[in-house]
Amino acid sequence: MIILIVILVIFFGVLLVVGVNSRIIREFFKYKAVEAKNLSDVELEFLKILNSHRESIGLPILIAEKLASEVCFKQNLEDIKLGVPSSHEHWDRMRREAKVNVDNCGHVYGNNHVSAQGLFDSFMASPFGHKEQLEHKTRTHIGISFYQRRSHILITKY
Repeated sequence: MIILIVILVIFFGVLLVVGVNSRIIREFFKYKAVEAKNLSDVELEFLKILNSHRESIGLPILIAEKLASEVCFKQNLEDIKLGVPSSHEHWDRMRREAKVNVDNCGHVYGNNHVSAQGLFDSFMASPFGHKEQLEHKTRTHIGISFYQRRSHILITKY
């Protein structure tokens, strides 16, 4: 088992050193990363749509991050419990709980969305900086929670 791990580390290290940008490797990491949290169908669809868009404009894909996704889900539950729409009101606490620096993190949220594509389209058309957050070039990870037509998304660099 250790020998296999060493071989894989050497293999991926060589690929990184020579700068190979293999679609197979990107696909492996894209879907392997999704296992960090059991994403719902709509969360997985949103991640696929967003990553496809990011690739089409030359940006790296975002990797689903478990802690950030859990923080987003917790905020959705709290919003529902309080009977309030999703907002940026709890941004500082969410960022701290996800253990990210404010300079390396963005937050977008939505209400009353019915599909991943619909939410993505509304973020891209938003005049409030949502598109810029989703297309931020230094972001590497994403926390996603869609629950009862609400969403919280943290986009960060770990």
